[in-house]
Order: sequence, then structure tokens, then C-alpha cells
Amino acid sequence: KRNNSNKNLLTAILFILPSLVGCIIFIFFPSLFSFILSFCNWNLINDIQFSGLYNYLELYSSKEFIFILKNT
Repeated sequence: KRNNSNKNLLTAILFILPSLVGCIIFIFFPSLFSFILSFCNWNLINDIQFSGLYNYLELYSSKEFIFILKNT
């Protein structure tokens, strides 16, 4: 009975593994990279420069952002 249980567990893992790998590659890594880039200045031509919280401070102090956020 124990061998059958291990076989079922392995089968379940093999069915879940492709979806899990796809989620990690196409959702988790891009989300993490976007979060890290949100603390940087980068225009795709020059090198990435770390700016810390400046991007968020500039965003939240903008009157346009507050207006757009209320409309959304």
C-alpha cells in the first residue's frame, strides 16, 4: 500500500509540475523583475540606475496620479 501511495504522489507531482514551471517562468519572474525595476531608472538605452523610493515619491506626490486613481 505504501508503494502505491508513493506512486500516486509522484504521478500528481508530474501532472502539476508543468503548470508550476510555467507559472514561475511567465508570472513569478516577470513580476519580481518588474518590482525590482520599479526602484530603478532605466530608459533601455543607458544602464540601470538605482533610484530607491524616488519613483514612488514622485508618483504619489503627483496631482494627476491622484486624479486618475480616483477615476479608476
